[in-house]
Amino acid sequence: MLFFLVGLAMAQECEEPTTSRDLLKAVEATESAYSLADGAGFQQNAELSEQLLPCLGEPLSRAMSARYHRVRGLAAFLARDEELQKASLSAARWVQPRYVWPADLVPMDHPVREAYDGIDIGEPALLDLPPPKEGELTIDGQPGLQRPTAWPTIVQHFGPEGDVRHTWYLPTSATNPEYEAAKPPKTATTEAILAEDGGGKRAPISIPLIIGAG
Repeated sequence: MLFFLVGLAMAQECEEPTTSRDLLKAVEATESAYSLADGAGFQQNAELSEQLLPCLGEPLSRAMSARYHRVRGLAAFLARDEELQKASLSAARWVQPRYVWPADLVPMDHPVREAYDGIDIGEPALLDLPPPKEGELTIDGQPGLQRPTAWPTIVQHFGPEGDVRHTWYLPTSATNPEYEAAKPPKTATTEAILAEDGGGKRAPISIPLIIGAG
């Protein structure tokens, strides 16, 4: 049975960061094994891809993100997991909507191709991610603070110098990843400010101010 170790991708501790080249080679090997109907090779390289992703220490491109989601869609197809297949292929199409499967990987009359072509992304529901205290987040290779809830996403946290601090694969059921978020704006009031009332007297009022997080 072919499957991905989702728990591993969410909880794995990395001894050292992996490179984009490492991930690319594993994904290419997974695709090659699929095209050759090499089940054992597909399983081995699919698992390797999943082990490498959360340890990625370099920026993930949009194209590579979509490619990873497509490989997960192929794995779900072989595992006969229609729900995960649709979610993964939807993620890939959302990231790279104009992609066309090569015929040597997915033949013209293949069920995966038909499922992919029939996906309607529409306007997906989005979940807000809190802005990080330092740096920025990317969602499938693009800066942002919202992720779709109907399909998986890959989130990266970059430090202020552009270094990759975390890479997360988030299934549809996953909560937001843990990182140090920026403090929300604080509300405060001024000291009483005198204002003129209708009888000519001066009465104290309070005016709310927004103080940015420091």
